[in-house]
Amino acid sequence: MRNTTDLRAEYQLAAMNQSLGVPTVFLPAQPELAVVSSTAVRALAAWRAE
Repeated sequence: MRNTTDLRAEYQLAAMNQSLGVPTVFLPAQPELAVVSSTAVRALAAWRAE
């Protein structure tokens, strides 16, 4: 998780998972990587694959 926005979204998913008996573990991002989004990583991977 990068920030409180991520925490809110993941917390909602964790509540649903808990009702299904699926455990959830929250892992904080390293501070220097907190600004990197999955969208940026996917875009970079797609660009490199071309």
